[in-house]
Amino acid sequence: MSRIPYPPAPEPGWYDDDVDAVPGVAFPAYGTQEMRRVQAHRQDGQVSEQPEWHGEPDDYAGEPDEYTAEPGSEGDAQWDGTVLSKRFARETEREAVLTNAVTNQHIDINMNTLLGRKPSHDIPEGSKSVRLIDPTRTVSRNHCAISYGEHGTLWLEDMGSLNGTYVVHDDEEMRVSQGMPVELDLPANIRIGDQFFTLDAR
Repeated sequence: MSRIPYPPAPEPGWYDDDVDAVPGVAFPAYGTQEMRRVQAHRQDGQVSEQPEWHGEPDDYAGEPDEYTAEPGSEGDAQWDGTVLSKRFARETEREAVLTNAVTNQHIDINMNTLLGRKPSHDIPEGSKSVRLIDPTRTVSRNHCAISYGEHGTLWLEDMGSLNGTYVVHDDEEMRVSQGMPVELDLPANIRIGDQFFTLDAR
């Protein structure tokens, strides 16, 4: 797999939700944020370059990292037909954890999970949304979802993100498309925007 070049993080306002999500709030200038590349070791022994940040929090540091849907919630119609839909939800005793070795974020995947830089709370019962720490500013607001199917199978689907969702296997990246979920074998290496995660059984 070739190394992926990381452009400088875009200034606040580049994403629509920078302005619309929190009216009247002045966001910090991330164009001067110090960034450097570090070597992150994946479980398969390969090495990937990822940016590391210093000194400044991300935009939404004051907001909850995780939100679980209320009982009876139907969720927004945009999730219909996706792995996040109420129809797709399955109860499971299986648990997995999604880990980013650079940001040190660990996410329990114990139900259908929407991931993004400021993910929606309008999600169906049996789901949760988790805010990703995003120093690269390459993660979309509602970026992707990981869900459980029958017999505890795990599925990954992109939610129309700008910078894509990929499964990394044998030094190759396979892009995951919206409307075409991919079944995951654990452990799995996943790229969300310009960040690399490992998904493994707990």
